[in-house]
Amino acid sequence: MVAWALRAPLALSVAAALIGLSAAPAPAAEREYVKYYPVAAAYQGAPENLTEIAARFLGDGARSAEVFDLNEGRAQPNGGSLTDPARLDAGWLLRLPWDAVGAEVRYGPLPGGSPAAADSPSPAPSPAPREDHAMATVGATRSGGEVTLLVLVTVAAAAGAVFLIVRIRRLLRT
Repeated sequence: MVAWALRAPLALSVAAALIGLSAAPAPAAEREYVKYYPVAAAYQGAPENLTEIAARFLGDGARSAEVFDLNEGRAQPNGGSLTDPARLDAGWLLRLPWDAVGAEVRYGPLPGGSPAAADSPSPAPSPAPREDHAMATVGATRSGGEVTLLVLVTVAAAAGAVFLIVRIRRLLRT
Protein backbone atom coordinates (compact mmCIF):
# COMPACT_ATOMS: atom_id res chain seq x y z
CA MET A 1 0.00 0.00 0.00
CA VAL A 2 2.76 2.44 0.95
CA ALA A 3 4.76 1.54 -2.17
CA TRP A 4 1.82 2.47 -4.43
CA ALA A 5 1.40 5.80 -2.60
CA LEU A 6 5.01 6.60 -3.40
CA ARG A 7 4.86 5.42 -7.03
CA ALA A 8 1.70 7.31 -8.06
CA PRO A 9 3.21 10.82 -7.95
CA LEU A 10 6.25 9.59 -9.87
CA ALA A 11 4.06 8.00 -12.54
CA LEU A 12 2.00 11.19 -12.79
CA SER A 13 5.14 13.30 -13.21
CA VAL A 14 6.56 11.01 -15.89
CA ALA A 15 3.25 11.00 -17.79
CA ALA A 16 3.08 14.80 -17.71
CA ALA A 17 6.66 15.07 -18.93
CA LEU A 18 5.99 12.66 -21.80
CA ILE A 19 2.90 14.59 -22.83
CA GLY A 20 4.87 17.84 -22.79
CA LEU A 21 7.72 16.34 -24.81
CA SER A 22 5.39 15.01 -27.48
CA ALA A 23 3.74 18.39 -28.00
CA ALA A 24 4.13 20.14 -31.35
CA PRO A 25 7.49 21.87 -31.80
CA ALA A 26 7.78 25.59 -31.29
CA PRO A 27 7.43 27.88 -34.31
CA ALA A 28 10.47 28.44 -36.51
CA ALA A 29 13.52 30.05 -34.93
CA GLU A 30 12.87 33.19 -36.99
CA ARG A 31 9.84 33.89 -34.80
CA GLU A 32 11.91 33.64 -31.63
CA TYR A 33 12.15 36.92 -29.69
CA VAL A 34 15.74 38.08 -29.70
CA LYS A 35 17.75 41.26 -29.32
CA TYR A 36 19.10 42.59 -32.59
CA TYR A 37 20.64 45.67 -34.14
CA PRO A 38 20.08 47.09 -37.64
CA VAL A 39 23.54 47.99 -38.97
CA ALA A 40 23.85 51.65 -40.02
CA ALA A 41 26.06 52.90 -42.86
CA ALA A 42 28.31 54.65 -40.32
CA TYR A 43 28.59 55.44 -36.63
CA GLN A 44 30.28 58.69 -35.62
CA GLY A 45 31.60 59.09 -39.15
CA ALA A 46 33.27 55.66 -39.43
CA PRO A 47 31.96 52.44 -40.97
CA GLU A 48 30.42 50.13 -38.39
CA ASN A 49 32.33 47.06 -37.23
CA LEU A 50 31.68 44.22 -34.78
CA THR A 51 34.18 45.47 -32.19
CA GLU A 52 32.56 48.90 -32.03
CA ILE A 53 29.05 47.36 -31.89
CA ALA A 54 30.09 45.00 -29.06
CA ALA A 55 31.67 47.88 -27.14
CA ARG A 56 28.56 50.05 -27.52
CA PHE A 57 25.90 47.46 -26.68
CA LEU A 58 27.76 44.87 -24.57
CA GLY A 59 30.26 47.13 -22.82
CA ASP A 60 33.31 45.27 -24.16
CA GLY A 61 34.67 45.23 -27.70
CA ALA A 62 36.29 41.86 -27.00
CA ARG A 63 32.79 40.35 -27.04
CA SER A 64 32.62 40.91 -30.81
CA ALA A 65 33.32 37.18 -31.25
CA GLU A 66 29.97 36.44 -29.55
CA VAL A 67 28.17 38.70 -32.01
CA PHE A 68 30.01 37.05 -34.91
CA ASP A 69 29.10 33.55 -33.68
CA LEU A 70 25.41 34.49 -33.40
CA ASN A 71 25.33 35.82 -36.98
CA GLU A 72 27.89 33.89 -39.00
CA GLY A 73 26.32 32.56 -42.19
CA ARG A 74 22.79 33.76 -41.30
CA ALA A 75 20.93 35.15 -44.32
CA GLN A 76 20.58 38.93 -44.29
CA PRO A 77 17.86 41.07 -45.93
CA ASN A 78 20.08 41.86 -48.96
CA GLY A 79 20.82 38.17 -49.58
CA GLY A 80 24.33 38.31 -48.16
CA SER A 81 25.61 36.74 -44.98
CA LEU A 82 28.25 37.50 -42.39
CA THR A 83 31.40 35.55 -43.25
CA ASP A 84 34.06 38.20 -42.61
CA PRO A 85 33.97 39.96 -39.22
CA ALA A 86 35.50 43.06 -40.80
CA ARG A 87 32.73 43.45 -43.41
CA LEU A 88 29.24 44.65 -42.45
CA ASP A 89 26.62 45.99 -44.84
CA ALA A 90 24.18 48.73 -43.89
CA GLY A 91 20.73 47.26 -43.28
CA TRP A 92 21.97 43.93 -41.97
CA LEU A 93 20.23 42.73 -38.81
CA LEU A 94 22.76 41.51 -36.27
CA ARG A 95 21.48 39.25 -33.54
CA LEU A 96 22.91 40.32 -30.18
CA PRO A 97 23.50 38.46 -26.89
CA TRP A 98 20.72 38.63 -24.30
CA ASP A 99 22.49 41.27 -22.19
CA ALA A 100 22.85 43.87 -24.98
CA VAL A 101 21.51 47.31 -24.03
CA GLY A 102 21.21 50.60 -25.86
CA ALA A 103 18.73 52.86 -27.58
CA GLU A 104 19.30 51.23 -31.00
CA VAL A 105 18.88 47.64 -29.73
CA ARG A 106 15.61 46.13 -30.90
CA TYR A 107 13.73 43.26 -29.24
CA GLY A 108 11.36 40.96 -31.06
CA PRO A 109 11.29 38.41 -33.85
CA LEU A 110 13.96 39.15 -36.44
CA PRO A 111 12.34 40.58 -39.54
CA GLY A 112 12.67 38.25 -42.56
CA GLY A 113 16.28 37.31 -43.22
CA SER A 114 15.99 36.25 -46.87
CA PRO A 115 15.66 38.44 -49.96
CA ALA A 116 12.09 37.18 -50.56
CA ALA A 117 11.11 38.03 -46.99
CA ALA A 118 12.72 41.46 -47.31
CA ASP A 119 10.36 42.31 -50.19
CA SER A 120 7.25 41.52 -48.17
CA PRO A 121 6.07 43.96 -45.53
CA SER A 122 7.17 43.09 -42.04
CA PRO A 123 5.82 44.40 -38.76
CA ALA A 124 7.60 47.33 -37.16
CA PRO A 125 10.22 46.18 -34.65
CA SER A 126 9.37 46.32 -30.99
CA PRO A 127 10.82 49.25 -29.10
CA ALA A 128 14.13 48.59 -27.41
CA PRO A 129 13.84 47.43 -23.81
CA ARG A 130 14.86 49.91 -21.16
CA GLU A 131 18.30 49.26 -19.73
CA ASP A 132 16.95 48.68 -16.22
CA HIS A 133 14.75 45.88 -17.59
CA ALA A 134 17.45 44.05 -19.57
CA MET A 135 17.43 41.08 -17.20
CA ALA A 136 13.63 40.78 -17.31
CA THR A 137 13.74 39.81 -20.98
CA VAL A 138 15.84 36.70 -20.41
CA GLY A 139 12.89 34.46 -19.56
CA ALA A 140 10.85 35.83 -22.45
CA THR A 141 13.07 34.03 -24.98
CA ARG A 142 11.71 30.59 -24.08
CA SER A 143 9.81 28.84 -26.83
CA GLY A 144 6.15 27.91 -26.40
CA GLY A 145 7.03 24.20 -26.12
CA GLU A 146 9.50 24.82 -23.29
CA VAL A 147 6.97 26.90 -21.36
CA THR A 148 4.27 24.23 -21.83
CA LEU A 149 6.64 21.53 -20.61
CA LEU A 150 7.66 23.58 -17.56
CA VAL A 151 4.02 24.23 -16.65
CA LEU A 152 3.04 20.57 -17.06
CA VAL A 153 5.95 19.30 -14.98
CA THR A 154 5.31 21.90 -12.27
CA VAL A 155 1.61 21.07 -12.07
CA ALA A 156 2.35 17.34 -12.05
CA ALA A 157 4.92 17.74 -9.28
CA ALA A 158 2.52 19.84 -7.19
CA ALA A 159 -0.33 17.35 -7.70
CA GLY A 160 2.00 14.50 -6.83
CA ALA A 161 3.14 16.24 -3.66
CA VAL A 162 -0.45 16.87 -2.55
CA PHE A 163 -1.42 13.28 -3.34
CA LEU A 164 1.57 11.98 -1.39
CA ILE A 165 0.82 14.15 1.65
CA VAL A 166 -2.82 13.03 1.70
CA ARG A 167 -1.84 9.35 1.41
CA ILE A 168 0.76 9.62 4.18
CA ARG A 169 -1.72 11.35 6.50
CA ARG A 170 -4.30 8.61 5.86
CA LEU A 171 -1.71 5.91 6.54
CA LEU A 172 -0.62 7.60 9.77
CA ARG A 173 -4.23 7.83 11.05
CA THR A 174 -4.74 4.09 10.76
